[in-house]
Amino acid sequence: MKTRVLCIARFLMLAGMSCAIVLLASRKAEQNPPTFGHAGMDFNHDTLPPMPIGLCAIARALTDKVRIGEAFKVELRLENRTTTTQFLDVKRSWFPRWRSDTLEVSIVKWDWKDEETTAAIDAGAAKVNIVEMMIPRITPHRRHSFRMGFAQSAEPNGEPSNWWEVATAWSNEVSVEVAASDVGPLAIGRAAADFDHDGRADELSLLWLEGRHFDDEDLWCGMGEKFEGKFAFRVAFADGRVVDTPLEAMGPDLSEGIWFRSCDKDRPHAIVTADYNHNGNIDFNVGQYGGCNGSNFYLFEILPSGKIGRLSAAWFDEGRIYSSGHEISEDFELTETGFAFGYYDSSRGRGVSCRAEWDTKLRRFHVIEEPPEKSP
Repeated sequence: MKTRVLCIARFLMLAGMSCAIVLLASRKAEQNPPTFGHAGMDFNHDTLPPMPIGLCAIARALTDKVRIGEAFKVELRLENRTTTTQFLDVKRSWFPRWRSDTLEVSIVKWDWKDEETTAAIDAGAAKVNIVEMMIPRITPHRRHSFRMGFAQSAEPNGEPSNWWEVATAWSNEVSVEVAASDVGPLAIGRAAADFDHDGRADELSLLWLEGRHFDDEDLWCGMGEKFEGKFAFRVAFADGRVVDTPLEAMGPDLSEGIWFRSCDKDRPHAIVTADYNHNGNIDFNVGQYGGCNGSNFYLFEILPSGKIGRLSAAWFDEGRIYSSGHEISEDFELTETGFAFGYYDSSRGRGVSCRAEWDTKLRRFHVIEEPPEKSP
């Protein structure tokens, strides 16, 4: 028993020491924010001197909770921890910067005036800048963390429109909480039709529930601003009924790695509806990136109850077709027994025309490739 008590006491003592070390380290990090280093770059022999070591950026949000679409203020201090006065060319070369893992915070304005061309910071003193920032409407995050900082730029060959950023001092991490009422599903696709055959228009929406809204800057055919994460279909009837269907419930191939191109919050993409299998119910398609020449389009059926079912296509991959186009939804030409589509086959170096015919017994589409047109 005595041995057990000693072991527990020793464990608690070590745990306490560990917590103290972590606390001291965090306080030390707050007291010693990142400092500037030397830039060491001179484009036209008359631009900016090297950045002095000892200039520190310290940021502090002036509010704990923010609302989407409303500006909030952040205090950004540039402290001079050197032993000499530093002179900064504010108008030409100094401006605040921000960095965030969520990529949702944007600068609205900052207080340093354009006519203030030089800022002198005495040894041990600080220059305070109030920066107004904003959380845009498109965000699934409850809390945003970001860093503020000052960047120094040089004008190569005296061209202000082509500044080169030579160094940046990042501040400590700032965190603000987003008001919960402002964060909710965002409709990124929409269509209107009479789904329950009562003569009134109903609405179908593709909702982005959570994930990332970001700009993919890698050089590939799928680059650009996009949404990724979890999505759902929502059918809203004219009588007020609402039925939601998670996209991941439509199959394992729609549960991971799903993304759609970005859109304005007030202008969602158009979802194309039609009756592909001619059974009287409204159908639609949704595309996923399938390469530089086209997309993989998934086919769905809206039942009068508002539930959504998947329409299969027995071609290459079960349940989807490959067609030209990178829209969120494609307008396929209807035929007497289904619909027609086409794509470019790079292996054959030509376009391919296909038709999808509905098999009422197997309840799936059979895809038939049309013979190539004979050249004259």
